[in-house]
Amino acid sequence: MVRKISVLALIATALIWLACSDNNKSTGVTAGSIEGRVTAAGVGIPGVAIEVSAYLSTEGSGKTDGAMSTESSASNGDYHVDLFPGQYRIQYDVFYNGEELRTQRFPITVESGKTVTINVDLKDPAPSNLVLNEYQATVLLQWQGGYGSSSHNVYRSLVSEDNYQLVASVSSGYELESHYDVPPSVNTYKYKVTAINHNGESQPSNEAQIDFLGILAAPTDLRVIDRISYVSLVWSEDDSPIQYKIYRSSTQGSWNLIGTSINAEYNDVPQTFGIYSYRVTSISNYSTESSPSAVIAVNYDGRLDAPPSLTMVDRGSSLYMTWEGTDEASQYYIYRSLASDNLFQKVDSTAVAYIEERPQVLGLQYYKVSAIGPNGLESDLSSEVSANYDGRLDPPSGLSAQDLGMQLVVTWDYVNWSGAYLLYRSDDGGSTYQQIARITPFTTFCHDTPPAAGDYHYKVATETYDGVVGLLSSPIIVHFTNNLFAPSSVQAENTGMSVIVTWSYVSGAAGYSVYRASQPSGDYMEIEDDATGTSITDIPETAGGYYYRAQSFDNQGHRSSMSPYAYVYFSNRPLPPNNLTLYDYSYYVNVGWAYGSVSDSFLVYRAYTAIGNYEPLFWTTTTHGNDWPSTAGHYYYKVQAIYHGHFSDMSDYAHVYFSGILNAPNGLDGEDAGNYVYLTWNYVSGASSYDLYRGTSVDSMELIQTLYNYQASDTPPGAGTYYYAVLAKTRGGLPSPLCPPITVVFNP
Repeated sequence: MVRKISVLALIATALIWLACSDNNKSTGVTAGSIEGRVTAAGVGIPGVAIEVSAYLSTEGSGKTDGAMSTESSASNGDYHVDLFPGQYRIQYDVFYNGEELRTQRFPITVESGKTVTINVDLKDPAPSNLVLNEYQATVLLQWQGGYGSSSHNVYRSLVSEDNYQLVASVSSGYELESHYDVPPSVNTYKYKVTAINHNGESQPSNEAQIDFLGILAAPTDLRVIDRISYVSLVWSEDDSPIQYKIYRSSTQGSWNLIGTSINAEYNDVPQTFGIYSYRVTSISNYSTESSPSAVIAVNYDGRLDAPPSLTMVDRGSSLYMTWEGTDEASQYYIYRSLASDNLFQKVDSTAVAYIEERPQVLGLQYYKVSAIGPNGLESDLSSEVSANYDGRLDPPSGLSAQDLGMQLVVTWDYVNWSGAYLLYRSDDGGSTYQQIARITPFTTFCHDTPPAAGDYHYKVATETYDGVVGLLSSPIIVHFTNNLFAPSSVQAENTGMSVIVTWSYVSGAAGYSVYRASQPSGDYMEIEDDATGTSITDIPETAGGYYYRAQSFDNQGHRSSMSPYAYVYFSNRPLPPNNLTLYDYSYYVNVGWAYGSVSDSFLVYRAYTAIGNYEPLFWTTTTHGNDWPSTAGHYYYKVQAIYHGHFSDMSDYAHVYFSGILNAPNGLDGEDAGNYVYLTWNYVSGASSYDLYRGTSVDSMELIQTLYNYQASDTPPGAGTYYYAVLAKTRGGLPSPLCPPITVVFNP
């Protein structure tokens, strides 16, 4: 007995749930939930069909028949069906345009005196929460999208006429939808929105009303510049205005319209010099005017403004100045003073917005700059900049030195405008210093080899591009050992069939010697006398624990002390594989792994429990293989590596559930060929053999042949009608179901 519960009122559901009650008390029986839209099966829009079916009685199954009441629905749109005592299966079939997307099944048991009800909570697909706001002479509509909608229709009407017209169709894509509408005129309007879905057009949203004024925002970022012969106005450009109005005032509070512009710029030519204030408004396509912009004042005096952004850099032998230039300037005058706010005297001029000055006197210097316009008038002086000029660069900071054994390395911080660095060393405790190196300006380190072991003092100075040497830095002291360092960070790693020994690079070393012992304080045997890198591979004769030490040497006969030892246990057998991965491919299991160490082949094992008896399955020279179990179930796998007859330990196990599904053959066809019956069928992916069955009825069919292709010849015992069916088998013996039987009339 099968019954489907379906809903075709509103496109919807958020939740499907099961509840079990006894005397109006909930028992908490829950089959699960699913999000989607419930609708009648086959309507052709996304939906969920709910199927409630009683299990059929089967001998030994323990399942009993169930009975169902008549379907009913409440006025609020909740649909339900009552199930009487018995065992049921609840099935949700999710479909789209008639195609099933997925199925979920839940078993439930209804006991005597209890009733199970399926409830469907419906959602309205109509848009909601419509809100209106005016923005830049448009109406901004925002609303909650209709559930399952593909687009929305926007309708507008004058409040006074109540005559809605479709003004826009908006594609859906967001939970919160929006649209900008441009009404035909300034007026009071009302709006509503509908949703378009696979079932047509929904009911409208709530109605919203707005008094539309059609006013734009005021222009922003107004800048006003005295260009000598005119005043230049520019502001942020906006696509919304059809034009701008420009206002000027020469007295506070009195504004005059002096012109309009369709672009975000305007040039004004006042009749006389003086201080003027300006502001701008935006005009919309409804001829409404915005509030004014910020007010900007300018001193229009026929002169350029003083150059802004004056900066100065002390380059040691010169002072380098820059400022923000203008195309109207024919040249710039440079002024200098030896005291702030004192009398500045013109010392230089330039046609570009930078200059390099070399003062004739040392000490604190103050500078200002003016701009000369095309009419020859000079601007006011800029703000001042200053520098304490001594003709030399400051010494580098961050001076440090490190003992590298056979040499020292001295480092310092980079200095701008340096032409070179001079390095000095003291061999007598800092009493006297000698220059030992001159280093290029972009190198901030130097290697030095003092004459003997001991403490040494270092200083560094900068040199300008003109060859002027600056002050020496503060000294640093470093101890020089004058001997190679022993290698550090010595490590030994067991890789199964060998040991890899590594260590850190030693400055000045030409090579390394490596030693091995079986005890930490035992006799160390040299196993490598000229390693040029920082690692070697060692193969001890037998398994066991080993200790390794390293020593550095150079080409002058110096040898370091021995490094601390590193211990390792050498297994003398491959390391087990790792990262074992399993994939269920329906009718076989793919097994993959990664090398643990050097290996030439692998053995794959399988068990039925994690700690069960693992039996060998197959041998391979690759890092993957396929297993063909004969039945579905849980399987556990391990892998063992082999190298030249040496076997590793087994890997950690990996688990997989094998679904064990092989498709039944299809396309079975048979014909009477005279003295025999000729049969063919289609190939089944994963099959290695096929079992052919024959009988005089469906119930009497027996296995008659096993074949390794998809055709067969059979000679029945006599004339008559015969039933044939085929099943497929994998190489591991996993059988498919029998295909649907066919009949052949044999008449030899």
